[in-house]
Amino acid sequence: MPRRTFEVIALGTVNVLEACRLFPVWAVVTASSNHVYGLQMTRPPWDEKARLNHLDAYPVSKICADYMARAYAAVYRVPTAILRNTNCFGPDDPHMDHIVPSAIMALMDGKPVVLRSDGMVRKAYLYVEDVAEAYVMTARWLAERWEHGEAFNVSGTPVTAVEIVERIAGIMGVKAKITTGEYDPLQYDEFLNDRKIRKVVGWKPRHTLDEGLRKTIDGFRARYGK
Repeated sequence: MPRRTFEVIALGTVNVLEACRLFPVWAVVTASSNHVYGLQMTRPPWDEKARLNHLDAYPVSKICADYMARAYAAVYRVPTAILRNTNCFGPDDPHMDHIVPSAIMALMDGKPVVLRSDGMVRKAYLYVEDVAEAYVMTARWLAERWEHGEAFNVSGTPVTAVEIVERIAGIMGVKAKITTGEYDPLQYDEFLNDRKIRKVVGWKPRHTLDEGLRKTIDGFRARYGK
């Protein structure tokens, strides 16, 4: 439902920004996405100056929100920052169609892990606490310095979908049977350069990929008793 996507993400963002223009706040951190970059023709990793190319409804709505935040910063001096964070996972993730929860549940049930793509696209994955800390630290940085309109990549080391499933299986001590789908032309490798937020804000992830996956697996086992 593309119309609903734009209503919630794009119009929802402008509503928040307008409220913050009328009733000033110390900091507004806008949730953009790693998906905004899409297909890039330059050599990776890509920094925040890379073109925002993806044309699916979800990333386009995030691109709209991204530009809205920068517009309110430039024109109305609303203290905004934009975080283009990569894929987030954790023990309380309710989205069972996401790769990490779906893989954990399938492996706990002894079923094949079904991937919708061919499993070869490379993306980064960050533990939820690290992503949340990036938002908190950026908000504090904004409030202390009153900066306006900066965008930051929040990322990690990219791995393929097949690789992350195999990591999950290894931590769980089981062998993964993976069923892959077809190549998806709208899925792109994502190699984001997050040097800026590490240098300017001082953020870096506290968890390795395996540490985050282990915490997530433990959380799922505790919740579902498996």
